[in-house]
Amino acid sequence: MIEVHLLRTARLGSVAWTTAVAVARLISCGHRCRRTAMERYRQDRRLWMALGALGLLMALQATARAQLATLYQFDGRGGSSPYAGIVQGRDGHLYGSATTGGAYGKGTLYRLSAAGEFKVLHSFRGKEGAHPVARPAITPDGSLYGTTSAGGSAGRGTLYRRAPSGALTTLHSFDGDDGGNPFASLLLARDGHFYGTTSCVASPGLGTIFRLAADSRFKTLHTFKLQEGSDPFTGLVEGSDGQLYGTTVYDGPNNGGTVYRFSAAAGFSMLHAFQDSDSSTGTSPRAALMLAGDGHLYGTTVAGGSYGLGTIFKLSPEGEMTTLHSFRGVDGSRPYGSLIQGRDGRLYGTTVNGGKPSLMGGSAGKLSIFEDGDGTLFAITLEGRLKTLHVFGGEDGSHPVSTLMQGTDGHLYGTTAHGGRLDQGTVFKFVLPGERFPAASRDNPP
Repeated sequence: MIEVHLLRTARLGSVAWTTAVAVARLISCGHRCRRTAMERYRQDRRLWMALGALGLLMALQATARAQLATLYQFDGRGGSSPYAGIVQGRDGHLYGSATTGGAYGKGTLYRLSAAGEFKVLHSFRGKEGAHPVARPAITPDGSLYGTTSAGGSAGRGTLYRRAPSGALTTLHSFDGDDGGNPFASLLLARDGHFYGTTSCVASPGLGTIFRLAADSRFKTLHTFKLQEGSDPFTGLVEGSDGQLYGTTVYDGPNNGGTVYRFSAAAGFSMLHAFQDSDSSTGTSPRAALMLAGDGHLYGTTVAGGSYGLGTIFKLSPEGEMTTLHSFRGVDGSRPYGSLIQGRDGRLYGTTVNGGKPSLMGGSAGKLSIFEDGDGTLFAITLEGRLKTLHVFGGEDGSHPVSTLMQGTDGHLYGTTAHGGRLDQGTVFKFVLPGERFPAASRDNPP
């Protein structure tokens, strides 16, 4: 009889990978000589099939990990839990925020040079803001504009500007009446103003859309009602028509969140209402939309789909919704970050969980798929063919919540909220090779 055991995590130095090790053991009852040639053939065949499958898995994971480099591992002093992603300045450096840690435990703004030099630009104290969840926006003069989810004069979050000189200015403190607890990044629109959203945690109604003018004047533009959706957790994207597009996580006509359009001139209109948690087409979009070169909006949901683990969708300018992919667990689950379109035309993103395969079934070597795992990095074509590019393993980071960024070198950069040597998050680079995508099939439909 052959028993195949799965041993999960092997660590080499500072690099961790999840690997499968097959241990084959022939158990004899004292009658080994009585086995027929056919019995030996069947047992050996099952063994080599199991070893072959595991060897392929190891090779694929080793190749993927060779493409990912950890640029920085957070240690608490420079910040921790970098839920926000990063942006690249004209100087080539990477800029981002960490939600906790720093000198006062309330989060930081940081810079990471191309040479790997890390520097804390600001440690939040609370009065000027605390716990930034969104990545900053960077202007041509090198200023960083962003949001904090807490702190400020009323404790309900702030809008800030960090000048190239290093001075940080609080531009607005939310008080609840004008919204509160902004979790999304600011959008610098073509009119020169910033636009953003606040969640329903401390807002009037169920969330708001606001404008921060070029002269720092603040104005609430829209307050959400139940049938429009609630908790606009994510940021906005500007369409080619100059209008703003966004999502709400909950409520709406079908209780599954909404996709909406807004402009000061035309007001609010709903483009799509997601079904509740039983929806096979997806529910609860927690990521901002992305406007692709083909004129369609692309986004993700963290639940629903064919397997209940989230989806990737496309929305036409006319409001027609198409589900491009339903996550299955082995290819990731719960995509929280927004998609980006690479220079090759493909879409790239991350999932917070999933990616972990488990070998079960003893000698049969049956591969069973679960939602378990530290998250994935993936690419998908506009036609819906998805390829998993990397499976996070813990020491190289875990739970990538943020949106990726394509650097001037053409490679992808991002953060993981946890993992790394101290389990406080990482900054990583993923080298993009020429990827071949699988043909459409039942398991990978277009």
